[in-house]
Amino acid sequence: MRLVLLLLLGFTVWSCQNEGSTQQNTEATTEKQPSTNTGITLEDPFKEKEPAEIPDSVSVPSFTIDISLSPAARKKLSETQETIIVDIAFVGRPKDPNDPSMTEDGQYIVGTYVKELPVGKTRYKISNAKLSGPLFAGLRDPNYFISMNVYSGRKSSTNNLLSVDYLYKDIEFMAGKISAVNAKLISEN
Repeated sequence: MRLVLLLLLGFTVWSCQNEGSTQQNTEATTEKQPSTNTGITLEDPFKEKEPAEIPDSVSVPSFTIDISLSPAARKKLSETQETIIVDIAFVGRPKDPNDPSMTEDGQYIVGTYVKELPVGKTRYKISNAKLSGPLFAGLRDPNYFISMNVYSGRKSSTNNLLSVDYLYKDIEFMAGKISAVNAKLISEN
């Protein structure tokens, strides 16, 4: 029994002595290790990437609309001091075909632009239009379309006086160009 107690006491003393030296060795080792920070960070290839930040708005490339009035339409608009409204919707196809922003006819509108041209003016350059950034990010193809209607300003009549060609072209085609549409009086039809 004495032998067991002696062994137990010896083991306890030995372990207490080793515990202190292990702690000292750890501290000494920590101080002597060179820094492993090289300024280079490695990216985890399996980490899910955060989506790119979506801008508040996206600029539309500039383009020009030229409204070619028939002689009768030019005369009537001049006599009645009637203005012309250019009404543009920027539309495309959404990434999500069930997007609640789609209109009932399947269009995904990412922006609109309406301009009233003064009496006698028939050419207008669109150069400061903006689209909704979040809606633009929802497009399947960034080559969206311009859907344009032109009508009279209804200053002299409660009804529209003009029958104008409908314009529906993609922005890559329209950018930096002049697009002409023909306009005549509805009564000329």
